[in-house]
Amino acid sequence: MVQSHNQHKSTISVGPLIALCLAIVAGCAGSMGTTARSMLTNVRDSKDPNARYQAYVKLGKPRTYDNTEQMVESITELSKRLADGKEPPISRAVICRSLGDLKRPEARTALLKALDDEDDEVRAEAARAIGKVGQPEDAVLLARMMAIDTTHNGRVAAAEGLANLNPKDPRIMISLSENLNNDDPAIRLASYRALKQITGADPGTDSNAWHDYLTNNFAGYVNDTAVAKSAVKPPVSPNDKSVMPAGLPAQTPTAPGRGILNP
Repeated sequence: MVQSHNQHKSTISVGPLIALCLAIVAGCAGSMGTTARSMLTNVRDSKDPNARYQAYVKLGKPRTYDNTEQMVESITELSKRLADGKEPPISRAVICRSLGDLKRPEARTALLKALDDEDDEVRAEAARAIGKVGQPEDAVLLARMMAIDTTHNGRVAAAEGLANLNPKDPRIMISLSENLNNDDPAIRLASYRALKQITGADPGTDSNAWHDYLTNNFAGYVNDTAVAKSAVKPPVSPNDKSVMPAGLPAQTPTAPGRGILNP
């Protein structure tokens, strides 16, 4: 009888707790909504930058949408928010990421403009996104960013964007092969991976081996050119964000009054 009584007490105490947790989860989901329409409403009407940030994240998931028309509508709204520059940098960066993840060409114009954003994380996410939605001619812009961006993270992101864009322009091959000798190991690695993905070959990590391969396999590739010589590499900074993993910080729950952004 004692054992049965204890079991009954446990059931009484745990049951309401589970119900309370489920109610809290349901309440959180209800405040944001689960449809593309409700998330767009948050983007357009919410005064809370944290709520808009969460909506920007969720709008970057293709499964959110019921049809292409909904996705294009979201891309139009996100592109407008990105272009007007009124959102905080972390929100503009996540907008770039979401536009890239949707992989629709309608996002290209806004993302190209974001390559010149004053915030380095926004530029980096825009470069990665251009690799997913851009055109072959955009490779020149990413190569330029890889050469002159003021942060290592930006240059790494530009190389990652080039890898996905998959250009065959010999000038791009020159830029990537030159960066195999960069002082920053992250830039060297990103350039090496981009060369492998674009060419489908792997002569190794030595720049001379790549020069030999590209000379023999890419018409117009010449190592000793003005394009190669004009690449300006900013000095290495021990405080550069590239020492941290590329991309935005992982999304974590925030308690009321302690959001990721200040309204």
